[in-house]
Amino acid sequence: MENMKSEELTVTLCQDGITQSITILYAERNCLLNFNSRPFNMKRHDLILSHSHNRWECDYPLTVLIFYDAIFDSLLLSQIADCRIIYDFIREKDSGSHDHLYFSTNRNRDLNALLHILRLETARRDAYTSKLIHLLSVGLFTFLDRSRPDELIVQNSTMIAKKNKSPKRGAKFKL
Repeated sequence: MENMKSEELTVTLCQDGITQSITILYAERNCLLNFNSRPFNMKRHDLILSHSHNRWECDYPLTVLIFYDAIFDSLLLSQIADCRIIYDFIREKDSGSHDHLYFSTNRNRDLNALLHILRLETARRDAYTSKLIHLLSVGLFTFLDRSRPDELIVQNSTMIAKKNKSPKRGAKFKL
């Protein structure tokens, strides 16, 4: 896969790097990922949604999707505002928190098909590319939120783990 880049999104295959803006690391097969010095045995179709400045390396190339600031316009944000965890995660992308969310999506055919279509669309260069990248990104973030109750691995996700550690006294944490 060549490096496919637009002003909103870059899609590439690589084995190491540092996350930027909002990054998805997507495993096409089982592999061992070292993410900020923490090892993860990723299964096929696992993905990590990450803030910037997280160092990672993997024993097999991952599909890396980097969503640049240009994609997070008011229209996209308004369309995912009801996806609270994902919306909050994206809104906190510049907080310096180095957070990430880990999803196990191997049984989610819809999400995996959408990721495939998003990768293909990024390679196109026509009048519809930007619009479709926006629409597919809204779909991707919405699918992640829909699948969150079953596919978010809380113990592998820093943002959720932090919130679970310190709920207010008497308050129940609800995802």
